[in-house]
Amino acid sequence: MLELPFSQALEMIKTGEIRDGKTVLLLNYLQTSHLMD
Repeated sequence: MLELPFSQALEMIKTGEIRDGKTVLLLNYLQTSHLMD
């Protein structure tokens, strides 16, 4: 498990460093629901 800034995690999805479906789904949900603003 890694702890890192939300913006960095989103960037890691774009670069393919994060590929796990559940993780991608959760991070995208948090971004679209504005829970991490």
